[in-house]
Amino acid sequence: MIVLTAVIQAKPGKEQELKNLLMSLFPMVSQEVGVIEYKLHSAQSVPGKFFFYEKYRDQQTLDQHSNTPYLQDVFSKMDGLISEKLQVELFEEVVSIAELRENDLS
Repeated sequence: MIVLTAVIQAKPGKEQELKNLLMSLFPMVSQEVGVIEYKLHSAQSVPGKFFFYEKYRDQQTLDQHSNTPYLQDVFSKMDGLISEKLQVELFEEVVSIAELRENDLS
């Protein structure tokens, strides 16, 4: 599995607008095959700082997601709303609690 994390910082005064834009992705992403998790978080200590945690079945699924017209549209609309470059990082999952619990039940 491929895990993507992204940190996005809103410009002052643009926090809610950015949040709404990011949340607009969820109905469409929920229809994508191979997207296992897609979570948006907001920082408790920094207003307008958002964190995405995304988990994909494989690289092909991530590539398909990355090239969807609606994601590209959101990226183009973010330009005036963010104060810093997106911080994106890819990870490969090693182990999860859910996996451990599943193995304990068998």
